[in-house]
Amino acid sequence: MTIEEQFESTDLAPLAGAIQAACASLEGDVPSEDPRYEGRFVDIKQEIDKLQDGDLVLVDAGGEYAGYAADITRTFPVNGRFSALQREVYDIVLAAQNAAIAAVRPGNHWDHPHQAALRILVQGLVDLGALSGEVDHLIETGAFKPFFMHRTGHWLGRDVHDVGDYKIGEEWRELEPGMALTVEPGLYFAPGGQAPERLQGIGIRIEDDVVVTADGCEILTDDVPTDPDAIEELMAHE
Repeated sequence: MTIEEQFESTDLAPLAGAIQAACASLEGDVPSEDPRYEGRFVDIKQEIDKLQDGDLVLVDAGGEYAGYAADITRTFPVNGRFSALQREVYDIVLAAQNAAIAAVRPGNHWDHPHQAALRILVQGLVDLGALSGEVDHLIETGAFKPFFMHRTGHWLGRDVHDVGDYKIGEEWRELEPGMALTVEPGLYFAPGGQAPERLQGIGIRIEDDVVVTADGCEILTDDVPTDPDAIEELMAHE
């Protein structure tokens, strides 16, 4: 089976012993009015472009087990190795994810992990030359949004985007033991977009599932590597 055929496969059930896929397939009809999907699949092309040497593949998938959903994202280099620039972007996203996960603990509120990730992403955008200016000002004005247009996570449980309030009144909801959520920062540089040309076409997201514990959090998807060296080692084995 070619790598294109592997990524065109829609049978996600074998992943991690899951009984069935927890989210909609990339093929077939997906109701755009269904709020669970929030437009995530509406614009996906039915014909997948041929993978090229030097490309990245972002896989966002989740299995369902015992009625509970998972949601995990990894980004892989098609040829097995990240380029120097891809690795630089990847390291920024990974640092943002690590900071966000460190902020998932009782007493912090829902927005804490997002803000922890956002500061690192915006500083990274400055270092990459995609933005210029002070980090606080860039965050305040939303200048980062062409490159990071979503929040850092969502509730997880019986559904991939599970029910639950993010605010109580006007205040962000406080994290409590037993809450499950995703942590998924990313950076995306669209071809023909605002980023320097050397960055265009690079897109990285890293997503894990975490549960708030009494003194921090547990990463449920920790067995799937995020370290870029580990990913390259994994890609080296068929």
